[in-house]
Amino acid sequence: MFLELSLSRVGVLVALPVLYWIGWVVYARTFHPLSRIPGPFLATVSRLWYILKIWTEDVEKDERALHEKYGPLVRLAPDEISCSDPEAFADIYRFSNALDKAQFYEPYNTTGFSPHGDVFSCKSDKKHGQRRRITSSVYSMSNVSKSEQYIDSCSDLLTERLGQYTFDIIGELFYGRAFGFVDEGKDQNDWIKSLDKMIPFVCLMGVAPPILRPFVGIGCMLTSAGKEIAKGVKNIGESSARLMKDAYESRLEAPRTDMAQQVFTIYEKSGDKFDYRWGDVEQESYGALFAGSDTTAIAFRSLFYHLMHNPEAYRKLEAEVDQAVNEGRLSMPPTYKEASQLPYLCACIKEALRIHPGAQLSLPRTVPPQGMTLCGQFIPGGYVVGINAAVLHFDKKVFGADAESFNPDRWMDQSRANYMDKFMMAFGGGTRTCLGKNIALIELHKLSPQLVWSYRFEFYDQTKTQWHTRNTFFARQEGLVARVKRRNH
Repeated sequence: MFLELSLSRVGVLVALPVLYWIGWVVYARTFHPLSRIPGPFLATVSRLWYILKIWTEDVEKDERALHEKYGPLVRLAPDEISCSDPEAFADIYRFSNALDKAQFYEPYNTTGFSPHGDVFSCKSDKKHGQRRRITSSVYSMSNVSKSEQYIDSCSDLLTERLGQYTFDIIGELFYGRAFGFVDEGKDQNDWIKSLDKMIPFVCLMGVAPPILRPFVGIGCMLTSAGKEIAKGVKNIGESSARLMKDAYESRLEAPRTDMAQQVFTIYEKSGDKFDYRWGDVEQESYGALFAGSDTTAIAFRSLFYHLMHNPEAYRKLEAEVDQAVNEGRLSMPPTYKEASQLPYLCACIKEALRIHPGAQLSLPRTVPPQGMTLCGQFIPGGYVVGINAAVLHFDKKVFGADAESFNPDRWMDQSRANYMDKFMMAFGGGTRTCLGKNIALIELHKLSPQLVWSYRFEFYDQTKTQWHTRNTFFARQEGLVARVKRRNH
């Protein structure tokens, strides 16, 4: 009798979650406010589909295929929608009454520096605007241009020794000196290795349901890779703080006009007014190191990879750069002002950013309480919507029938270029456009023509000309070796 009773209780305990799951599936597929939005079965009932796609590191390909199959709205999770309609871009990433960022960004918060958090992971658009205004002048194009001399020192080194350029640029601009990646030809303090391991983990945390994030984090920390991540993050944070302190203490010994000095000035003169403390200063540099190094490197790889695949475009760019140098319109190293006057160079950079944007996940935003209408469908408040640049940038209505091909000429007609520009989101969109956008653009416009003038890039093995990409929010490329030949002038 007792055994029968125990078995019946076990049966109930087993049946309850099964019945709950069946009930949830029926609700999610039939009665849920987003049930009319199509998507893969698993995505409509669980975030597991999205997590698995992040794990395989090629979710952007699946998103493009899903939009081709289902249309402009696709369900990525029970509470999240991916939109591919270009006309929705300005509504989701608007400047007035902007949508708050979704919970996805919470794991990216650089805790331990400032109680205010960083501007990248800040969900509230109102708070983001308040904190961003404090240092926004530091990141303006006119101001970043004043730091060109510090970029030049790294560019000259790179033409002699190709290496980890973008990390050293962040070092020059935010820490008062290059880290030594290019000069010494090595990964200083294993920073690149640490970031490479950390970013996929943080991305998985972002797409996991908030209630499960602690378990994901604990599970990761119990693995050898997780322990390396924790050690690497601690190392980067401590090194960043130490270098920033050194730069501040030595600012009077060797005066500079880099971006760090301007942040120091804001801290000294307006710190009390804006509640901008030393922790905020440290966070400013740490955020630039985290977001501004690998993303710019991705853009450089995209540019030269596609140039090597398109010899005619490469020849046209070489001819433009050579002519500009020979006519005295382009110095070596180039200034940003000079380089930005070369139309085909600008077109190549635009196209490289279009065809392979640095961030290739949907940039999620929370629908406001009153809801919003997308593609004729009303989306209730509280749910998540977003657009993936790697989907939008391939829209043939905007970028042409050859949107899947690298074609800089599409940008040569100014009226067409102005139209396409409205739908470019290589640096995000709306009020949350990447704060370091101008730093990246100056790097790309200064170094690219210098490399084109000084070197010729070719595939080392003509049977291996396709890269492999790993999309864990930032879509890094790997698996190719290039032959670099110095050009004789």
